[in-house]
Amino acid sequence: MTNEMQKKGYLESEFKLFHLVDDKLRIFEYHYHDFYKLLIPLRGNVSYFIEGKEYVLKPYDTLLLSPGELHKPIILDNSPYERIIFYISAEYFSGTMDGVYNLNQCFVQAQEKQSNLIRQKSPSPKLQSIVQELLLSLSEEDFSQTLFQKIKITEYLIWLNRILLKDTKTFTSAATANPTVLKIISFINEHIAEDLSIEIIAAALFLHPSYIMHLFKAETNYTIGKYITEKRLYLCNHYIREGLSVTEACFRSGFNSYGAFYHAYRKRYGKSPKKVV
Repeated sequence: MTNEMQKKGYLESEFKLFHLVDDKLRIFEYHYHDFYKLLIPLRGNVSYFIEGKEYVLKPYDTLLLSPGELHKPIILDNSPYERIIFYISAEYFSGTMDGVYNLNQCFVQAQEKQSNLIRQKSPSPKLQSIVQELLLSLSEEDFSQTLFQKIKITEYLIWLNRILLKDTKTFTSAATANPTVLKIISFINEHIAEDLSIEIIAAALFLHPSYIMHLFKAETNYTIGKYITEKRLYLCNHYIREGLSVTEACFRSGFNSYGAFYHAYRKRYGKSPKKVV
């Protein structure tokens, strides 16, 4: 796939668990997921770019990505990049709600704090222990392996949310983030279902259209138009899965032409939107 941004990874169960190691430089493209992603770096020299922000990762950080957030890692040298990743569905979170607490709260706080990275002054021994148990579970076939992993993922989220309830300062600011780009992204996401153009965005931010076009491309490596289209396609898929007709989802997501939507959808996913499950 040669497009700048892709939807990557599919989740047909409540969760998936991965232990990945890249032993050499690898180029990643911008992509997004329809589910929640939690990443724990174990070693490596890596920066993570998420929605216009750059985070420099350290071992046993917790990186939180909500559905639809465009992101990519950049491996900075030849040292091995090792990480453990949770893919978590919305259904998983709805199934673990106890009427008072929602394990999804850490992702909610990430949105509120406008930060994707949790870093403690000293990594929690409890969280480290859970990670080691998960790593061991991936290296051995054992009785009720999937259930065990689900229990451990749940335990990790419980302890992570407990830590955040005591101290939300564990959310870490991005290493770099151009404030103008963040304003552009914020405006687009707040008005994604409305009429959007370079001129409208520039006027709202009191900037020149040519300036924001070139700045956005230079800082994020993709165009404003492409970013808007990707966000609308993600939103449209969400509406279709919620039960809306394709036509309703198309216009509610901000497309002003069904033909333009259909062409963009086929180009992105290689199939008709009517085939969305």
